[in-house]
Amino acid sequence: MWDFKQLGIPELDRNEWGLIALTTTAVCGSTALLWGYYKKSCKSHQKWWNEQKKPSWGWLLSNTNVSMLLDSLSFAGIPAAIYFAYKQDTDRKLAAAIAMVSGGALLACSTLSVPVYMNSKDLQCLSTTSLSLSLTSGTLAVSLYNINRAAGILILPSFLWCAYCFLVIYGCENINVPLK
Repeated sequence: MWDFKQLGIPELDRNEWGLIALTTTAVCGSTALLWGYYKKSCKSHQKWWNEQKKPSWGWLLSNTNVSMLLDSLSFAGIPAAIYFAYKQDTDRKLAAAIAMVSGGALLACSTLSVPVYMNSKDLQCLSTTSLSLSLTSGTLAVSLYNINRAAGILILPSFLWCAYCFLVIYGCENINVPLK
């Protein structure tokens, strides 16, 4: 069996694993509900997005169902990562506090950006929002990695997904902007 200590995962009892499972389900479920609402009620925005020319490698964002699933799953590691950093027995309390604040900031930015993604038809606004999410998740990954390796690695899917979304939207912005 794997040695959790060697991986950087602190020893947790069953209640703590249950707490992590519950918060992960809440984060993924709320993201999925928001995307479900978007798919059901924002048909004009979906039509506008599907009409935009995208880079050839941006096909993941073209398929709404795949992007909804990946977006929901990309945030699955955040609750566990934050809890691992919290449980880490370290004398670097400031680093742990920064990690907690940046984790909360990432979840807040993600939640607050949903209306932007659902309603904005401005590619520059969408790329700026995606860039802020990407930078926030990158900051969180680095700060958590300095506290606990496993915690930092758990944030990588979120960072990679946010960075991919930013690059696709930035590519769309450059392709679809009319020449002056």
